[in-house]
Amino acid sequence: MARQAIETLRTQADKIFVHFDVDVIDASDMPAADVPHPNGLTYNDAARAPGIFAHSDSFLGMEITESNADKDRDRRLAARLTDLIAFALR
Repeated sequence: MARQAIETLRTQADKIFVHFDVDVIDASDMPAADVPHPNGLTYNDAARAPGIFAHSDSFLGMEITESNADKDRDRRLAARLTDLIAFALR
């Protein structure tokens, strides 16, 4: 779906800025989301999309939002998000 979105957006804009809400990830995989949702995407499925956008010629930048540090006392989930960003931008 990310590749299809890129193709559609190319007809409307020169650059793409990605806004990635952590709460799109299923609450069982990302309980530190600001508003956790059941039945969301798996972490692995959600982690693929930013990389697809980041490797597009149209990619301008990305922000990741809706992570709640108060729900991640050991910072394990923040480390996973850091890995997601690093993987997307590699």
